[in-house]
This record gives sequence, C-alpha cells and structure tokens, in this order.
Amino acid sequence: MHQDEETIAVDIALIPPAEIRSEVGRINRTLIRRSRDRGVLLGPGGGIAHITLAMAPIRAADLTAVCDDLAEIWGRHRPLSLTLTGVSSVMTAPGHPVSGFDIAPAPPLRALHDEVVHGLTPFALSETAPGMLAVRKGEVPDRGFLDYIREFRAAHAGDRYSPHITLGVGDAGDQDTRLPLPYQFTTETVAVCHLGNGGTCLTVLGEVGGARPLAPLP
Repeated sequence: MHQDEETIAVDIALIPPAEIRSEVGRINRTLIRRSRDRGVLLGPGGGIAHITLAMAPIRAADLTAVCDDLAEIWGRHRPLSLTLTGVSSVMTAPGHPVSGFDIAPAPPLRALHDEVVHGLTPFALSETAPGMLAVRKGEVPDRGFLDYIREFRAAHAGDRYSPHITLGVGDAGDQDTRLPLPYQFTTETVAVCHLGNGGTCLTVLGEVGGARPLAPLP
C-alpha cells in the first residue's frame, strides 16, 4: 500500500463501540449545522470516532512493526473499561471552538497510554511534511496540525494527556448528547490510523481486536 520511502502521520487510537460512534456522528452533524464548519467531519465520508493514545510521523516501511508492537501491548490491556464524564469545548484558535466527550483518565487508561507512547517512540520521526496527512478531496494539509503531531510526546502525553473523543467544530455541552452521563463502556479494539486535518482518523491502516473490520463504520 505504501512505498518504503513514504512517510505518514499516524494516530494509535482506541475505537469506541458502535453506539458511541453513532452518537458521535449524530452530534457532529448537529455541530456542522450550527457552525457551518465541515473541518472536522465524522462518520460516513469522514473520520472514525476515536480516543487518541499516541501520535507520530513514521516511515511507511515501519507500519508493520508498529502494528506488531501494538498487538503485543494491547494483549496486556484488553478489554478496557472507560467512562465518558461529559461534553466540553476548547478554543483551538480565536473564535474556533472544538467540542468533545471528556474521558476519565483512569489508571488503566493512563498505563496503556504510557506504554503505547513508549512503544511508538523508536519509530517517530523528528520532521513532518504536508504529504504525511490523509486529506479529503479539496482539502489543504494543515501545517499547524503537523506541529501538533510532531510535538505530541513532549506537549500532550504523560501528565498532560487529556483523553477525549472529538465531536466537531463548535460549542457543545452535556445537553447535546442522548447518552446518560457519566457513561461507562468497554472497548475491545485499538487501531493504527492515518491522520487527517483536525486530528481525524480517515483511514484504518491496522487494527487489533474487535469482531468486525472498522473501515466501513463511522
């Protein structure tokens, strides 16, 4: 699928069960109607709802090794119980709020995050390029987000890790979800995804666990 000299931006992510992916897609469509901003499109034609564990630019030739390492790590942690604690929004730029489901950073999740970040480090490149991102037709790669990917371990991991599921551009709160909060669920699947603009996981490059392939699902 990739040539050895290619580089790609990857997100190692937990994939929530179908009922949460469906709810994320519904809220995403609501936010798009409110904000008229399709920069973060989730569900059919867009990205897959996910919980980021680690991000990095890597060589495409290392993808198999990254997936093999992930399978070994996930075998020690699966299945994982998680809790949605609420809906909140953050300002990623002036006048540019992005909303998401907050997830309790419970010790088992933190332990998995730390191990995945450590396992990905030997494959992580120090430089990024626009061609690393998966973009939808008509999109321009977001160079600012490339900086976020490159700096993930230093700026967003460890004690700074903030687990969440992105819902889309715009303000949302607890009243916008039909799920009873706090909402506990179990995830069986972790995936290596090709990152797109806004932190979207546009393509599943490899997955571990789960009974069905993720690619066709929101």
